[in-house]
Amino acid sequence: MGQLGIDGQGGGSGTGGGNGSSTGGGSGSGLPGDAGLPCEVANLLASQCTSCHGAPLAGSAPMSLRSRADLLVTSTRDPAMNYAQRSLARMRDTASPMPPGNPPPTAEVDAFAAWIAGGMLEGSCAPVGPPVLTCTSNRFVPMPTLADEHASPTMAPGLACISCHTGQNFAGQNPGGLETDPPFIFQFMGTVFRSAREQPLCSPSLGVAATVEILDSAGTVVLQLPVNAGGNFYGSVPGPMPSPYTARVVTAAGTRVMAGAQTSGDCNTCHTPEGLQGAPGRIYLP
Repeated sequence: MGQLGIDGQGGGSGTGGGNGSSTGGGSGSGLPGDAGLPCEVANLLASQCTSCHGAPLAGSAPMSLRSRADLLVTSTRDPAMNYAQRSLARMRDTASPMPPGNPPPTAEVDAFAAWIAGGMLEGSCAPVGPPVLTCTSNRFVPMPTLADEHASPTMAPGLACISCHTGQNFAGQNPGGLETDPPFIFQFMGTVFRSAREQPLCSPSLGVAATVEILDSAGTVVLQLPVNAGGNFYGSVPGPMPSPYTARVVTAAGTRVMAGAQTSGDCNTCHTPEGLQGAPGRIYLP
């Protein structure tokens, strides 16, 4: 929700960080645990709003929407509403929706509406502890080392592919500074898992065919990346990388859509087991 967003007729520049129904993390600001909001409201704002209406503000957004106090402020455009009510109206405005692009999930908007109708009572979404990490397949692949890179298209599921392939040491995953040749560095690289909290090097063992689709800022599919037997996907478009972009995981069972626009194609740098930059954890099947 960007400039002119909630209190205007258009604008907006992206939808923010990831959520539980997305493939991608966004680069948006998350919400503090003491924001005074119940989880269903906090999660909606984090996934749909705070990439612009965060801290700091971005995309020319004129106000922050990170806490209950922010939402209770009277709208400058419509003094009969506060920003919570105005935000709901814009989410449901089909002619000039906010955020722009894909609408928020109906169930999440309905939960936001119910919170408003109930008096916008104070709540909490403080973390209760670190997430419990899993390995659904109970099988792991070897860690690449200087002595043996275990190089193959199915290598190192869950590690930050582009970072490793360019000799960087993201999150301590590449202490030896392994580096591969440029032909093995792509604009988009990542791993699809069966659930959100899968550990690094856990073999995804998906058991279904999946494709990751990359969409440009106009919502046009510009690249389709098959997910291989090791859960990995990679590829590039001819010419410059589309930025910003969104993505989705497509299977015969359905589609999991990225909530927020992104500019980095090194997908596993945000989609860690814990989730960074607003991502919900791993990229995982619908």
